Amino acid sequence: MPKLSRLPRIFAGTVSIAVLGVTLLGFQGEWFRFFDLLSHFRVYLAAFSLLVVIAAVVVENRLAIYLSVISLAVNALTIAPYISWPQAYSDDRHFRLATVNLWVNNPATAPAIEFLRNSDADVVVLNEMTPLWKLAAKTLEDIYPYQYFRMNCQEPGHCQMALLSKEPWEELLSATNTPDTPSFIMARFSRQKWGITILGTRLIWPLGDGTAELQERQINAISKIVNKEGGAIILTGDFNFSPWSILHRKLTGATGLKRAEGGILASWISRSLPIRLPIDHTFVRLPAGTARMHLGPNIGSDHLPIITDLILNEI
Repeated sequence: MPKLSRLPRIFAGTVSIAVLGVTLLGFQGEWFRFFDLLSHFRVYLAAFSLLVVIAAVVVENRLAIYLSVISLAVNALTIAPYISWPQAYSDDRHFRLATVNLWVNNPATAPAIEFLRNSDADVVVLNEMTPLWKLAAKTLEDIYPYQYFRMNCQEPGHCQMALLSKEPWEELLSATNTPDTPSFIMARFSRQKWGITILGTRLIWPLGDGTAELQERQINAISKIVNKEGGAIILTGDFNFSPWSILHRKLTGATGLKRAEGGILASWISRSLPIRLPIDHTFVRLPAGTARMHLGPNIGSDHLPIITDLILNEI
C-alpha cells in the first residue's frame, strides 16, 4: 500500500494520463464515431489540463506535469482558431439572419417572439416547431409577412421547421422525407447584383441507436445540396457537432463552406453554465463579403439563438 504522502502524486499522475487519453481519443472519430463526441469538450479539457498542471507542480509530479502540458497544448491549439473577442451587433451590414432552435419542450413563447421582434433580422430560420410555436410565429406577420412552415416532416428527431422573411423569396424548396436527408428549408433571394440562398437545417442528435451514422449520411446529403447551388449560400441551423469535430471537417471539406466569424459561441445547453457546447452554426460561401455570428439572449429554449450579420460587397 502506498504511503499517504504519495497519494496526491499518484492521483495527479492518474488524472493527467486520463485527460491525455481522452484528448487523443477525440481525434479518432474517423474510425470510431463515439470518440468524436469526446472532441466536443476540448474547451473543458484545456481548462482541466491547466488545473492538473498546477496541481502537479504543487505535488511535484514531473510526469504529470509533462502529460498535462501536452494535453493543454493539444486542446488549446485545436480551439485557438475559433477564439475571438466578442463584439456587439453592428449596424454596418447588408443582411441579418436569425437562427433559433425553439425547443419542443419550451411552452413559453413570449420571450422568443419578443426577441425576434427586436432582432431586426431579415430572415429567420426556426427549428423544432410545434403547433403552439406556429401560432406564435403567425403573430409576427406584420414584420415577417412571408412565412413557410414545414410541419408534416417524417425525418427522425424534431424535424419541424419554419422560415420567416421580410421580403419575398424567388424560389423555396424543402426536404421531401427521403431517407438520410435532414430536414431543411432552402430559399433563394436577390441581393446586391447577385442572388443569395438561405439553407436552414437540423441534423439528428448523435446519441441514439444508429444516429451517429445517420448524422454522417445527413452531412453527405446536405453537402450535395450545397454543391448544386451556385453563387452565395448561407447554411445555418442546429448541427449537433462542434467546430473541432470530424463531422465539421467533413462538411467544410466537402463543400468549401466556411464557418462565420465570431468565436466559439457555445449555444447549448443554455441553462447549464458553465458547461455549454457550440453546436449551432452558420456556414457561408460568399463571392465577396464577410459574415459574423453573435449569440442571442436566453429565450427559454435549451439553445441560444445565433445572429449572423453579413456585409455583401459588390462584385
